[in-house]
Amino acid sequence: MEDDNHKFVSIPSLHLWKTVDVYLYHGGKFVRESKVSYEGGDIDIIRNVDVDTITAAGVCDLLPDVYRTTPTSSHYKDPTFKTFDLAINNFESDLDVRYLISVLQDQTKLHLYYEHSQVDDPLELNEEDIRELERVEDERMEQEVELKRK
Repeated sequence: MEDDNHKFVSIPSLHLWKTVDVYLYHGGKFVRESKVSYEGGDIDIIRNVDVDTITAAGVCDLLPDVYRTTPTSSHYKDPTFKTFDLAINNFESDLDVRYLISVLQDQTKLHLYYEHSQVDDPLELNEEDIRELERVEDERMEQEVELKRK
């Protein structure tokens, strides 16, 4: 292709239009014992995601709308490593994304992992416990009112 002053050359390697299936691991947590593993949670799959649309800030937008808070950390699995504990890397900047895109060229899957601040075991209360907590809260509020009067 040419115009009056320039010759245009198409270089196929510069035309990235690569899609992958993104596996979202969320609601679980990393366990760091002798080796790192990710336990619990759910897995969602988003098919045919254009890798050029992935950004470090945007990886949280891929999560389903079931969380009130954004994840405390986001990670990706580097497909060039065989063992999970070596393959897991933090998403810290778009430099991580550039690296990831470069190693995804021969891949069809991208694995993303998220951690949220969470309470491990919810507290179960019976009616007596609830009444006691309400009584303590009422006393605290009365003390605050007294302090404001002084």
